[in-house]
Amino acid sequence: MLDVVRRLGYPHGVYRFDRIALEYQVTRPGPARESLSRIASSLDGHRDLVDALLVYIRCDGSRKSTARLLHVHPNTVDYRFRRIHQVTGYDPATVSGLSKLQAAMVVGAFEGKGYPGPAAPKPIARSTVAAGAAPVGKAV
Repeated sequence: MLDVVRRLGYPHGVYRFDRIALEYQVTRPGPARESLSRIASSLDGHRDLVDALLVYIRCDGSRKSTARLLHVHPNTVDYRFRRIHQVTGYDPATVSGLSKLQAAMVVGAFEGKGYPGPAAPKPIARSTVAAGAAPVGKAV
């Protein structure tokens, strides 16, 4: 689990397993990871699309916030989403498409494609861990 946290570039801290379970699972070798890796690889050379997708994920699906953070018009975000759909076959404007693309971004970041993984969960506060009041669950 420590390898996952490090390779995804998550901030230093203590993480409960249940907070990184998805990341851990999709980065394990097997057919799911291979499939997600192909999706991530289809975006190689399209840094503007990757950036739009990662910012959209970090903005909890807010198109306006994404446009503001990217310093583009919201219609540009829509255009980039159409391009993502053309390139990958998955539409980031739908829940099912976005979840698949988010998992692909985790795998891509894990495999060192040069972009950060989607938003990291917040680590457990050090003062909470020091006081022995860490929430139930494994921590890394």
